Amino acid sequence: MQSWVRSEAAVVAQVVSDRRALAGAIGFALGHSFEAGIWLATAIDRSELGLPPDRRPGDIDLLALPEDAGALHIGRAIAIEVKVVRPTFERPARNANSLGVTQALGLLADGFPFVGLLHISVPGPLPPEHHLTIPHLSGQFGPDLKPIETGQTSTFDPFPLYSAERQLGRLDSLGLPAAVAYGSIAYSLSSDGTRIVGNTIGYEREGQRNPAASRVLQEDIVKLADTRPGLFTKVRW
Repeated sequence: MQSWVRSEAAVVAQVVSDRRALAGAIGFALGHSFEAGIWLATAIDRSELGLPPDRRPGDIDLLALPEDAGALHIGRAIAIEVKVVRPTFERPARNANSLGVTQALGLLADGFPFVGLLHISVPGPLPPEHHLTIPHLSGQFGPDLKPIETGQTSTFDPFPLYSAERQLGRLDSLGLPAAVAYGSIAYSLSSDGTRIVGNTIGYEREGQRNPAASRVLQEDIVKLADTRPGLFTKVRW
């Protein structure tokens, strides 16, 4: 496995750099804000927002601020905890060191209006003999009303799909409060292992507004966006 995959920050950076991958990864947490653009920041230290330094998480992996017509909707600010899983053919059930429950609950306690927990799986490729063979269809039907195949086929590595579904099952079993949205997504790698080339989305749960959302924190988020706009990437879908 390539060294960059072992770095959570590097995996997140790959996702953020690809708009399609980003939309698939964080759409579950954006809810009704998905149609608008967002300001997106990664790895924001707690101290940047005036949060108590002795609590978890130590930083906010993804902070998304929905925007519409140039106005930030701070009341819909979304903090997302990210956990990266790196299963291999030899260890397909490999899990993250932490499932992110403590961090997600910590984000609720901090008072973020919306909170999400995202599991990203970047599995190593399966050997070719374990790939599935998919027949190409002609778009026509035979006398038995079955689709007519062209005789051509494609191969498909099912490992990312399997991994996304496994992680979703783990998320479902956590018993997270309704105010925590969660989702799982898996990525295929390029043949040289240097970048992501596709994604597989698990089913997901949209979260409800945090009943303990903090007005003070929202004001600090506005202050951060005003004074340090360079921390944010402006995303236009």
